[in-house]
Formats: sequence, C-alpha cells, structure tokens
Amino acid sequence: MPARYTYRYVEAPRITWIQASAILGAAARGEEKTEISLDLCRSRSIVEIKGNRVLLGEAVVGLQDLRDLRRNIVYEASSGRLKPLERRSGGGYYKLRPVEPCGPPTIEINGIHMHRIEGTTPILDARAKIAALGVRPGSRVLDVCTGLGYTAIEALKRGAAEVTSIEVDATVLELAEHNPWSRELEDPRITILLGDASRIVEMLEGPYDYIVHDPPRFSGSTGSLYSQAFYAELYRLLRCGGRLFHYTGYPGRLRSRNLAGSVASRLRRAGFRVRPAEKALGVVGVKYC
Repeated sequence: MPARYTYRYVEAPRITWIQASAILGAAARGEEKTEISLDLCRSRSIVEIKGNRVLLGEAVVGLQDLRDLRRNIVYEASSGRLKPLERRSGGGYYKLRPVEPCGPPTIEINGIHMHRIEGTTPILDARAKIAALGVRPGSRVLDVCTGLGYTAIEALKRGAAEVTSIEVDATVLELAEHNPWSRELEDPRITILLGDASRIVEMLEGPYDYIVHDPPRFSGSTGSLYSQAFYAELYRLLRCGGRLFHYTGYPGRLRSRNLAGSVASRLRRAGFRVRPAEKALGVVGVKYC
C-alpha cells in the first residue's frame, strides 16, 4: 500500500515584506503598537514595538531584520530571527512565494511557480478547477498532485465527504506545513499519499465521484502523468457518470503545440467524453457506462 503522509501544521508568525513595511512605518511614526497579519492575512494581530525591536507573537526580532527582507519570499519568526521559508533538496530550490499583497502564497520550484498567478490567485485557481467538476456534497474525490493542498481543501468546502490526495515530493508537503493557507490539510477527511501518482493509482480502489488532475508542466520527468496508461487508471477509478478535471494550461502555445488537444485525444481513447473547461484552463472528461 502507498505510504500515508501525516500533515501537521506548524504554528508560528509568518510575514512578508508587506507586513514588515507596515511595522517599520509605525516605528518611524513613534507608535508602540500596530495591527498586521501574522498568518498571511487569515487573521489580524496587534504587535508591539519596543525601541529597535518588535514582538511578533512570542518571537522578538529586530527592526533591522525587517528592513532586510526580500520581496519574493515568505518569512517565519522563530528563535529570535526571521527565517525564509525555502528549502534545497535533491538539486531543487523550493520557496513559498507571496503573489499578492495579502493572501495565499504559491510554491516555487527552481524559479517555476506551481499555481496560476497571472490575473488570478492560487485560491481562485483552485476554486475554478473544483467548480469545473461541479463537486457535490457527500462525494469522494481523488486529487492528483497535492501541492499546497488548495484543491483538496476547496473540494471539502464544496461538500466532499472525503478526499484522497497524492503528492510525490515530500519537500513540497513539508513547506505546506508552514503555510497558513494549507492548514486545513489536517482535516481527517483528507488522506495524503506520498509517492509517484502513476504507481499509486494502480493500488487504489474506486469508485471516486470526481478526480482533479493538476500535474506539473509536461516534461521528460512528468510524462507518465500524461500517459495513456495513466489515463486508463483514472478511468477505472471513476464511477459511472463521474468526472475528471485535467489542468493543461498554456504550455507550448508559442511553439504551436496543442497540449490540451493531445490530452483530450488520449482521454477519449481511454473512454472519456471530453469537453473544454476554458475558465480553469483545462478539460473535463466524463465516464459514461
């Protein structure tokens, strides 16, 4: 059986340069307190400014530390300093990157962000994908490629009774444990499986009512997630009348490559009836029996 990953959210103050700028502005005005968010805008907190130091929750950091923050990364206050939420693993560089002044971050791997951020946000993107499926209350959902968990969490919000989510990269899940917008992954209705989705799906038993397939962009290392054999397994796992959403995005559009078209063709060969889901930048496949 595939390995199960136990998600544990790490409680700690988290800020970006936006919150740092607000604190520095208050300090420059001689204020001893100011209100900011310490969880990427899920809530608001009062922080105290004492001389050249500031109290972030139970962590005390220097104002100079705030001046030194980079703009494209999320920081965590721990042990008297601000630590960038970044990791290096297996030759890859991972970081939590803010994409708007206040809200959920994306995860960036080797300079490539793992969510749509042009004209949208990671949460709005997840909502569009789940809306394309029309997830109903009481349903079983398979979420391929967990990432920061936004689609799995959104499926629960739409009424799913249980979500099984698959992620190959433990470093991604470890960073998700430091993301306030991922903390609902602790919900017992979500089961996270750690491993190669192309192998794990062979071990699963359906039926699922809905499948969300949000793979990384097509490459030599991810090709199995776009293969005919993989689509056949997804078809097997769906109930009659069940629906699959497959994210395709825009890759290859400047090289006259129609990824969405080739995906739709392989899904049809697997047995799906396919239609475009333009707002979510993907296609929906329906299993008819």
